[in-house]
Amino acid sequence: MWLYIPCFDFDDELYTSYEIQYSHFVQFVYAFLVSRNVQPIKKFYLKCVSSYTSNQNIKVWVNAAIHREVEHLEIKSLPNYILLPSSTIFTCKTIVVMKLNSVKLDAISSACLPSLKVLHLHSVCFSRYSCVHNLLSGCTLLENLVISYIKSTEKLSVIPYDVFTKDLPKLISADVRSCSKWDLLTAFSKAKFLHCKATLAYVSRKRHIPMPIFHNLVHFELHCRFFYRWKFLAEILRNSPNLQILVVKKRNYKAITNEPFVADEFFSPPLLRKCYVGGFEGTENEMQFASFVMKNASILDTITISYYNSSNIDEKFQVLQILSSFPRLSATCQLCFE
Repeated sequence: MWLYIPCFDFDDELYTSYEIQYSHFVQFVYAFLVSRNVQPIKKFYLKCVSSYTSNQNIKVWVNAAIHREVEHLEIKSLPNYILLPSSTIFTCKTIVVMKLNSVKLDAISSACLPSLKVLHLHSVCFSRYSCVHNLLSGCTLLENLVISYIKSTEKLSVIPYDVFTKDLPKLISADVRSCSKWDLLTAFSKAKFLHCKATLAYVSRKRHIPMPIFHNLVHFELHCRFFYRWKFLAEILRNSPNLQILVVKKRNYKAITNEPFVADEFFSPPLLRKCYVGGFEGTENEMQFASFVMKNASILDTITISYYNSSNIDEKFQVLQILSSFPRLSATCQLCFE
């Protein structure tokens, strides 16, 4: 019966202690692929945690899945970065979902993934910076993109501008984190939902790259580590005329450095309905931002302020009193303080 099951998950975690144990796992995978012959494989999931993992075996298995018209390819290699056959994977016409975690990719001169709609890259190591551009340029139907902690073995202090990516025309959602060497904002300009970390803001400002217009963007989240990136946020708001939901969060508190809030640089999107500010400490800059949103968002339904120190009741109440005193342009605006 299992010969006709289209979805398979292979996990070598139970075969990591001894090489002879791992050889049994290898034999099983080969036996499965041979038994499938030319029957299609809908999903091929491979998790490699064994120190006995062989790049050659991985290459054969992945190529076999691709030749059997795999639609969902997911590979996770922990802690070993296995090397994948880029030339085969990124020219596959049948893959719809691809998720790669902790893998290395050799040179990608070009890509052609005409069916790909979901791409997740986590802790992926590229051989060259231009590989990211070449990969995304071949994903014309991509709808969902997650990129986190990607890097390159190429030693460049400055990345040439021509390795940056054009927009992805069908993109719906994008989540990008810790990609401090790439400016990828242009790739996300068609997205409806965008979640990014402040490292993207740093690259964009450092290289003086023009901010694209986000005509489709309705939900934007900016996660900052030490302090709010007001200038970057101001640029996003000015270039997102249809934004409806804004989420801004800060993780670390009592930062020594800060970035000033300048109200004249900000623009309130006319369709903004919900605003969430996390890690709020009640500083002057943060108060100015909250005041600006309430005073200028004409149809705002809720603004939620999440205070960083919920244990200090007196301090929290003083902050709430100040926030409550700010004028609100929208008659339906509700202030939620947590």
